[in-house]
Amino acid sequence: MPMCPVAGQLGAGLLGPNGSGAHDRDVPGPARAPRLNRLSGLALQCAPEAEMAQAAVAAVAAALGADMAHYCELSPDGTSFALKAATGWPEGAMSPPGAVGHPWASFCRFVLYEARPVTVADFSDDGRFGSSGGTAELGAVSGLGTVVHAGNGEVLGALTALWRSPRQFGSHEADVLQTVANVLSVGILRRRSESRFKAVVQNSSDFVAVVDARGRFVYCNPALARLFGLDEDDVRGVSTARFVHPEDLAATAEAFRRDASRPGSGPPAVSRFRTASGEWRHLEVVATNCLDDPAVGGIVLNGRDVTETTRLTRVLRTLSAGNHAMVNANDEASLLADVCRAIVEIGGFPLAWVGYAVDDAASSVRPMASAGRVAYLEGIEISWADRPEGRGPVGTVMREGGARVIADLAADRPFAIWRHTAVRHGLRSACSLALPLEGKVIGALTIYAGEPGAFGPEEVSLLGELAEDLSYGIGRLRDALSLRASEQRFRDLAASAPIGIMETAASGEAEYVNARMTEITGYSAAELKGQQWLDHAHPEDQAR
Repeated sequence: MPMCPVAGQLGAGLLGPNGSGAHDRDVPGPARAPRLNRLSGLALQCAPEAEMAQAAVAAVAAALGADMAHYCELSPDGTSFALKAATGWPEGAMSPPGAVGHPWASFCRFVLYEARPVTVADFSDDGRFGSSGGTAELGAVSGLGTVVHAGNGEVLGALTALWRSPRQFGSHEADVLQTVANVLSVGILRRRSESRFKAVVQNSSDFVAVVDARGRFVYCNPALARLFGLDEDDVRGVSTARFVHPEDLAATAEAFRRDASRPGSGPPAVSRFRTASGEWRHLEVVATNCLDDPAVGGIVLNGRDVTETTRLTRVLRTLSAGNHAMVNANDEASLLADVCRAIVEIGGFPLAWVGYAVDDAASSVRPMASAGRVAYLEGIEISWADRPEGRGPVGTVMREGGARVIADLAADRPFAIWRHTAVRHGLRSACSLALPLEGKVIGALTIYAGEPGAFGPEEVSLLGELAEDLSYGIGRLRDALSLRASEQRFRDLAASAPIGIMETAASGEAEYVNARMTEITGYSAAELKGQQWLDHAHPEDQAR
């Protein structure tokens, strides 16, 4: 069974322990990694729904500093809720998982009625409820909730966070909660999809074919014939190599020789195959050697299309690697370079680069970091102005924000001026993502794939999370650099000040003294540091 790809990351701007709702850039990157790894890891494994739900409420509580969090699932008929996971509830108030119709369900019903994130600063005086929202017995005063959508207009349930004190909310908290809800939604749907697949077709495959010892088709079922655009009667004698991507040909041939040399079934292998429409699809194939079986006389290929799974898994690997790079970055240049490198080396994309908008006469775009087939960037002109050089994906997102996807670079009109160069370097689709900082788009992260249609809605949504994290990381590093510069200016001014200056810790120990203070006290800086400043005051003045 293939792994279930899901993503979720809570990286961009998680709240600090003060719970202020501000965009707290003091939150250290390493503290966010376990939340991402736990949640995305379970989703990647297609873990049981209960385990993913419990990980989701734990992630919400940790990310938002909430006192309580819970996920309740809407019944199929839409009339009641069942509690699936909770954390932080007071003893005695916690119902067993699956409990239906508890008082807390009123807040969940209101969240579903609003069909969007709902914030409540104080349940007791919020006129929308006329009561405490059914949360008084939990000791909850304020809350935040959002819908867990099924992606097709249907609803799975509601995910909520509760606090025991009044609280003012900003959009950031709602964004974090919605991110977790989206991850939970994708994980549950993928889990259920896999379960339905097993129940309906158990050990069957999407297509079946028989090939001879040289890899030529002897038979294929209608599903495979349609995929390749061939009539079943015409497929006999056609080599499978005709449909395999050139970059996968050597590995596919080696796997075939291995499977043909021994009886039984070989391990699953994933390769790209060209379909009737010209699109490259990832097919997972299991070969069973039946050459010595008179009834078959060939090698049986069982396979299925795993394109979406492969692409989503690739994006999930990219997210994890990108977040790891951001956690360990010490400066902006290395952050950008490491993220681009992770996208290419871990994610498997052929090219990734970050460009910053330059405020010059040409409205040019300056490449700041890149990895992969970087020769493509040499000699091409890209602008963020509304002119031909600025109407590609990069210039568009720098002007308009958000994301811009080109499904097929060889057919997109605005991309025509770069088309020949892109195709020559094996680039067939692209996704550009704006990098906003302090209300302004400062640049774009652009990722290229070697096949058309590589960036669907789910992939773009997940890569958008990576771009948001990258923007956050850039801001955090710039703030740290500004703080260091400010501290150095203070040291420079203090060193030449005509008055004595001593900086102490909260405990009263001296941490810094300037030259004038050493002259006044007669002690060296080394002697003063670590001592209680009060020890140097006259005994009669210490009480004051």
